[in-house]
Amino acid sequence: MEPIETIEYKGFNIEIYPDEDPGYVPSESGDCSLFLVHYHRDFHVTMDSVVTEDEIAEWYRGNKKIAQEKSYHIFPVTALIHSGVHLQLGDRLEYDPYMGFDTSHVGAVLVEKKYWSTRKKAQEAAASLIREWNCYLSGQVYGYIIQDFDDLGGSCWGYVGDYEEEGGPIDAAKSEIDAFIKDKKAEHFQYLKNAIRGGVSLNYRKPFAVK
Repeated sequence: MEPIETIEYKGFNIEIYPDEDPGYVPSESGDCSLFLVHYHRDFHVTMDSVVTEDEIAEWYRGNKKIAQEKSYHIFPVTALIHSGVHLQLGDRLEYDPYMGFDTSHVGAVLVEKKYWSTRKKAQEAAASLIREWNCYLSGQVYGYIIQDFDDLGGSCWGYVGDYEEEGGPIDAAKSEIDAFIKDKKAEHFQYLKNAIRGGVSLNYRKPFAVK
């Protein structure tokens, strides 16, 4: 597989790849403080240990409060399901090219009040989770490989979102290179100290080299 981008940094090449097997699904970590549920035959996500499909259906109908509302902020989720899945927080899509025929209103995000006490903060957390899900569903998960970097491994995967954004795989790879060079400089400094103590002539002292 060819990298989608290669960046040269301090003598190393950072190659960016799509992560075709992230090995995780958002909300499947078992974390019950912030999670999505959705009940559509083409996109089915559950957390029955906290809330069931019947309870979410009751909540949508608004006939009565469900027990989970004591502990959770609950936000409706709308899904556009057409050659893929796109989620949006709220009870309707901002733009629906299919005029409702491919939209689903059987999902919700639950945000635990214990950790997000205000509804505003809870909504921000819910929106962040929906963004993570959309990146996952659209294949925006990436990893990096640093070429000629065998000493430290030089690869990491599972970065969700735009790979060029702050904190993404490019930043992570650069930080790994910086740490590697720092360690190499420390090793060389110790070598020079030992060489000086041992009386090694300047002509025979090894110059600093990263690779």
